[in-house]
Amino acid sequence: MMNLLKLRDEIYSPLFSVKDVRLFIPGLTYRQVNSWGAKGMICDRRENKRFGWRRFSIADAVRLKVVWDLRRHGFSSQKIKRIVGCIRDDYMLGCLGKQRTYLLVSKLLRGVLFVPQRDLLERSRFVMEHCFGPVILLPLFEYVQEITFGLTMRRRGWSASRLRRELKGEVEDGHNRHHT
Repeated sequence: MMNLLKLRDEIYSPLFSVKDVRLFIPGLTYRQVNSWGAKGMICDRRENKRFGWRRFSIADAVRLKVVWDLRRHGFSSQKIKRIVGCIRDDYMLGCLGKQRTYLLVSKLLRGVLFVPQRDLLERSRFVMEHCFGPVILLPLFEYVQEITFGLTMRRRGWSASRLRRELKGEVEDGHNRHHT
């Protein structure tokens, strides 16, 4: 198992390229990333802002996944910027510590709710009753776990194809797994 303390230190280090992050967000383009950065929806970590390549930390990649999902659901850039700005680092650290946290958002809510799994049903019901609009539930825990695992394995030299197979559950200890 990965060392949690080391991961906690690395969660904020900008080590990964857009190409690495695209393993978790199929269809993501460089143009989208540049546009979202220009609109302030994601942070821009480059040594040279004019010519350098973007680098992402694990925390940045999780936020990028949230932006991707919210855009798919038709959220405006301003609303996404506000939502992503609410994702505090301690929520992600909690997810590294196996705390199952969900992000509950609605186009009509001014804020955003971070809901532990134990309170999910009660809070979701409350928001749906008082919101008069669709409610979107994003599994922040799953995003953090998948991206942390994947980006860590990329740093260890795993190929993109091996990582895709592993994430789909097709590889276990170097042997193909048969799906039933």
